[in-house]
Amino acid sequence: MKANFGGSTVSSFDAAKWQEKVAGFEGLQNEIKENQPDSDVLEAVCVFMKSKMKDFKESNINLQKGLVATYMCMGTDTQALSKRGLAVAMPFFVDKIGDAKLMKPITEMLMSCAELVTPKFVAL
Repeated sequence: MKANFGGSTVSSFDAAKWQEKVAGFEGLQNEIKENQPDSDVLEAVCVFMKSKMKDFKESNINLQKGLVATYMCMGTDTQALSKRGLAVAMPFFVDKIGDAKLMKPITEMLMSCAELVTPKFVAL
């Protein structure tokens, strides 16, 4: 990850405070917009985020929103998100789509990602 993204961005995910982790998500989004990485790098980012979110068991709503925003950034700004990259987090999105605070961002993100990975993949 440090080869493709700034060391400070990657190291912020190891911080104890959630505010620093949210800043890490924002930094990651900015670097994704600037660098326009290919689908293999985005897939690695997805696996990295899964590991840093404790296999998506992180309960902080701000970190969950940061995760959804990063997927939205990958789906809309790069046009390179693959099915494998999205599949990493689909169980989390399906589980959290009923959450009132996450319903709208997840729905918008899935709709934009459906254009890249096909609506059938998102529906399944």
